[in-house]
Amino acid sequence: MKNAIILTPGNKKNYWEYTWFLLKQLSQFDIPVYALTIDSECKIPDDEIAEWRKVNGNFKICNAQNELDELGLTEKIDDGFSRFTFLKLVSPLVPELREYDRVLWLDTDVIINQDITPLFDIDMENMPMGGAEDYVVMYGHLRHEIQKLHDWAKSHGIEPQNGNSYYNCGVVLMNNVEILKDIEGYKKKIRNVMEIFYSGDKWMFYEQGLINMIFKVKRLPPEYNIEMFFQPRSPNDKILHFLAGTKRYLEEIIRQVKNKLQNV
Repeated sequence: MKNAIILTPGNKKNYWEYTWFLLKQLSQFDIPVYALTIDSECKIPDDEIAEWRKVNGNFKICNAQNELDELGLTEKIDDGFSRFTFLKLVSPLVPELREYDRVLWLDTDVIINQDITPLFDIDMENMPMGGAEDYVVMYGHLRHEIQKLHDWAKSHGIEPQNGNSYYNCGVVLMNNVEILKDIEGYKKKIRNVMEIFYSGDKWMFYEQGLINMIFKVKRLPPEYNIEMFFQPRSPNDKILHFLAGTKRYLEEIIRQVKNKLQNV
């Protein structure tokens, strides 16, 4: 089975720092890592990319502008988010990524705590993608958002695909083998929903809400996406995810790592 990892550096300097740190962590695995970007919205400086290549020899960068357009994501988003948040959806369309059986999407605000390679061997049960349940939404103060998402979907003739479960999309295992069986159907599903989105009738958490609505998601073990400071920890935790409001702790860790490297 051929596997790869994808991420997006985003369009802000602090996310480029996260990218450097994540690439450094991923260098322990002999797995290709692709950074997806949108050159028309944010041209990442060459010196940043050079630093990323120094810490990870398996790193490559792809401009996914055309693939976003192909999914109907043709317009910028004007409320603080950008099209970067939807990039995980384009991986089955990117020519360089279509050769891989499974592609693991990682938000850059994560820490690799243990070996993550067993994740690629999980039985996906013919589902197009997998994710861990969102602890904050499922068991915290955002539980009501699940019903709101269901109501939104049904009001537009969409049948929610995951019952009362809701998955966090900071870590998503894309099952390319399954998606590529009907790539036109995959694209059509996303285009139809994005037409409604661009009409002004939006839902919460953007690409995460979209995935939870229209794709059947394979439940991954929770240790592959631990929502830091919200979710109980265990010795088996593989990926630690720093959500909004907790990123300052990740930034402090990165600062300490860089200071140590400078003093070597």
